[in-house]
Amino acid sequence: MSVYADEIHNIESEMKRLRKQLKCLKELKKAPTKALYQYMEFHNLKVYKSIKIGKVAPPPLRLQKKTPSQKKEDALKFFRDSGVGNPEVFYQQYLLTQKIELPK
Repeated sequence: MSVYADEIHNIESEMKRLRKQLKCLKELKKAPTKALYQYMEFHNLKVYKSIKIGKVAPPPLRLQKKTPSQKKEDALKFFRDSGVGNPEVFYQQYLLTQKIELPK
């Protein structure tokens, strides 16, 4: 059994080393990617040496997610505006519908 434990430990160590290496490679890739994208945009190219412009385009901006308290406030406001009698109780019942009951 200790052989299996040693093998698992070795594999995890190698995966950790590879993740660090991959992180460094991704960082090195950023500058040429940005430069190639600018070149392709300037020359109005869709493909350059089998690299499509979408592959080197900067990622779109992501919207920030609401905090749970912001979500609750927005939901309660929506329930009040919709004419729900008791928004707090309705919200608690709504939260219960979002949970999955585990089989016993």
